[in-house]
Amino acid sequence: MLKLKPNDKLFYIVEESKVILKPIHGNILELRGSVTSKEPNVDFDNIREITRKKISGKIVEENYMS
Repeated sequence: MLKLKPNDKLFYIVEESKVILKPIHGNILELRGSVTSKEPNVDFDNIREITRKKISGKIVEENYMS
């Protein structure tokens, strides 16, 4: 039983002929390990840092360069 409430989010995984549903609670870090990667040893800290820099750069550009 999923025990969902209105507006809850679902994460789904398709495996062969079935779909697995999981409720999403908390933040994206709780999904760690649930998604496989073709690349071994993915550096998520580096990915998060690059994402932070891109987002902050976009915010600065939108708010201060216009």
